[in-house]
Amino acid sequence: MKINSNMGKVEIRDQKQRYGDSHRGIFALERIEKGEKIWYCECGKKDACFTKDQLLNIIKKNPKLYNFIWSFSYMIDDDLFGLSYNYKDENTIDECVLFNHSCDPTCGFGENGCGDNVIAIRTIEPGEELTYHYGILETESCLIQGLICKCNSQNCVGKLTFDYYRDPVFVNKYFEYMSPYLKKKTLEMNHKWYSIKCYVKRYIPNDSSDDSSCDLEDWRKGLCSLKSISQDELVASFASEEHVQEHMHYLRHNSFDPNCYIIGKNVYACFDILPEVELTVDFGNDSNPQPSAPIRNSSSNDATN
Repeated sequence: MKINSNMGKVEIRDQKQRYGDSHRGIFALERIEKGEKIWYCECGKKDACFTKDQLLNIIKKNPKLYNFIWSFSYMIDDDLFGLSYNYKDENTIDECVLFNHSCDPTCGFGENGCGDNVIAIRTIEPGEELTYHYGILETESCLIQGLICKCNSQNCVGKLTFDYYRDPVFVNKYFEYMSPYLKKKTLEMNHKWYSIKCYVKRYIPNDSSDDSSCDLEDWRKGLCSLKSISQDELVASFASEEHVQEHMHYLRHNSFDPNCYIIGKNVYACFDILPEVELTVDFGNDSNPQPSAPIRNSSSNDATN
């Protein structure tokens, strides 16, 4: 089936034998040169926005939507996902959601930092599938964490972890092709680091009775555990001791029973913390508690120096 892209050089093909279910893919009909704009994606302008918890609640109430939401939602900011307004009918607004993942991608986002344009990052020959690396769009807290890749490229990593924006080699290769959100997350790592076991979560304002009655931009952000965190494990690091401030990591001040403590510019867990628990610190406590065990770093990447 030929489709209406900016170039008219691509078409949608059935890919269920490769990816399963009713999967499709986008393929080149003609040679596409590196840097050519392939698609103008209107998803971000037309889709609805949801938090991760909202999407999971939709799936809980209507399990048949699981595959659609899992396949076609995408991250646009911290704990903020785009999804077609027509999700109840399982209809997408723009075919750009049909770009599949590859560990050796042919496409990326551009130009001039615009996340709406899909461009070729190398020459693409007729018959090649148009793909991008999902690591330029998603982080560890995405819905598709642990996705098993089926690209069969020589660089295939198998299970996708979505912490690629923390990898200097990956960033050096793909930064210019990342979505605006992933570019922002990558640059943030230079001055505020947090563990792969944490993520920034949106919490409904205290004065709102339900999650549909207020703008998502008004929701309070907090640093939350994504996975279990061990006692005295490093969870976050500020750029310097002078930058130890509540807003830097969305760490909420809690003078009564904080679950984290600060030593110098680093934040550690006071005790074992389960997933989906907001991380809090007593910013008014000037004492420096001593860890009860050797400090653990939960990431292979060093914290901010």
